[in-house]
Amino acid sequence: MAKISTLSQYFFKGHKKHQQSTFFPEMFLNSLCLKYTSFEYFRLLINFNDQIAPNKIAEFYENLNPEIKQSKHHTIRLGKHFSENEKISIRTWLGKPYNSQQLILAPSMPLKRVYNIQLGKYLCGELVAILDDKKINISTLSVNDGLTTEDFSEWFNSLKPGKLVDAQILCWNHINY
Repeated sequence: MAKISTLSQYFFKGHKKHQQSTFFPEMFLNSLCLKYTSFEYFRLLINFNDQIAPNKIAEFYENLNPEIKQSKHHTIRLGKHFSENEKISIRTWLGKPYNSQQLILAPSMPLKRVYNIQLGKYLCGELVAILDDKKINISTLSVNDGLTTEDFSEWFNSLKPGKLVDAQILCWNHINY
């Protein structure tokens, strides 16, 4: 059985872009080279999500933005809960996060890479990511995660300055850091 990771369609409360679209589903599907504007993809959504009313799936499908060309090659999760080759099911909420149905976006797949990192903030507030005792370039990490550096830093705004927390980069594509 695959572990679940849910992508938010909207920036969360507290982010300066609150309620604006993240376009994470589109970027995730771009990363997999899935043609999400095709009728075949709509049929896949119906097949993956037989517990969800077709009109709700249609509403989600019709709101996908075909102009999004950027890709999201991974997601970052606090804690250490995943391992390489473990199957993952990527989903999105159809309504309010943590309080609505989850829509399966693609077939479950094995994780290509899982990086155990530490995330934190310097006392000045700048975000830092550490892998094997070396800093990861935050700009590269942000782009691969589907965000600008500024949005990425604000996404992890709740991290306390001067303290590192364990996290993982979950890659469904081969990404090297």
